[in-house]
Amino acid sequence: IIYMARGASQYFSCVAFHKDVILGCVQQSGPGNAGFGQLVDYLGSVVLVWIAFSFLPGARKHQHLATGGLKTPLAPAGGSDTRGRDRLLRLLYYDVACFSLSIVVLGALTVCTCADDLYHGVPSLALFGNRQFLANTYWSYVLYSLLSLPFSLFSVPGLQKVLTHSHPTGYNSQGACVAFALPTSDQAAVEAAPSSGGGVADMAARMTAAWMRTAAKGRQNRGGEDDGEFKVGDLTR
Repeated sequence: IIYMARGASQYFSCVAFHKDVILGCVQQSGPGNAGFGQLVDYLGSVVLVWIAFSFLPGARKHQHLATGGLKTPLAPAGGSDTRGRDRLLRLLYYDVACFSLSIVVLGALTVCTCADDLYHGVPSLALFGNRQFLANTYWSYVLYSLLSLPFSLFSVPGLQKVLTHSHPTGYNSQGACVAFALPTSDQAAVEAAPSSGGGVADMAARMTAAWMRTAAKGRQNRGGEDDGEFKVGDLTR
């Protein structure tokens, strides 16, 4: 939708403010003036999705701990429960159909609008610099995006979890993959503390707070209690 609105606004700008040189304005500032990068964006948005789906057979379900962490997989990869995988594969087939249709439209537009270049034997690579071909690519990309609009539901936070049966994850300070969680109130207060003091006392306070956080992480790594005593080695863990 954003690409469609952008292209329409570019056309309107040429018609409204450059009436005497509309064709030149469209060629210089109209849709498709991004050049080869636009084609890479078009193909990349499709290839990245297909690569993600290719890793789907290796997905595993994990058991959630009471602390919010993730335990070992409940079943090995390639298990018998493939219902969720099959549902996602149907979406992949729909995405392939949408992409194929946009390619067919791109081919038809190229034959109709670039017939002279094709008739005179212009090499196919030279079409990548043709403004008309780039405009055709732009609107074919818009068509593919509109057909893929149902996938936007996956970006809604609540529906994403329901549709994909997945949980957001992230990496903690030790590099382990854990369930996503917002910072605690103590961490948020330390990060939100104003840093515009500039005095020696403020600098010393920030350094002390940083050492305390590092020591607390070290104590946690060695299995110490949250309110236990610090040890010298906690700063280097």
